[in-house]
Amino acid sequence: MIRIDLDAGEVRRLGLTLHNQSLSGRFGELICAAAVQAGQRAVVLVGEYDKPILADRETAAVMRDTLRSFYSVLKSADADLRFVLLTGVSKFSKVSLFSGLNQLQDITRDARWNALCGYTDADIDTVFALELPGLDRDEICHFQKATARNIKSRPHGLF
Repeated sequence: MIRIDLDAGEVRRLGLTLHNQSLSGRFGELICAAAVQAGQRAVVLVGEYDKPILADRETAAVMRDTLRSFYSVLKSADADLRFVLLTGVSKFSKVSLFSGLNQLQDITRDARWNALCGYTDADIDTVFALELPGLDRDEICHFQKATARNIKSRPHGLF
């Protein structure tokens, strides 16, 4: 996996040349150039897609418009994309950043993706081992199950 920032130094390091000045234009060029360079369709991973909106309520509207333009590139670059994974805490259907995209699938509650989108018991036992001493695992499990039942009882989960 290569993490790419859209600054000139990072793009040059990869041997790519981007001519567009706008963020969304550079993103589109990058997807196309990466697909050509690799000889296969690109994969885009976006972590915390909604963080710029949630970080500052006062600039949220401006950030939402900027991000909408940025993410609209994904639709126009469809021929060069194999897969796109977006993570965030806001349900994407509630944010309206992706109105131009179709074929989005919410995998939040899909059991096939539990290990990717959440914590397994093994993760808790290994990754959080130092935090476990003194915690009542049965109480935590009971709380998690009660929370899951509560979320499932709502038409749109937490939202």
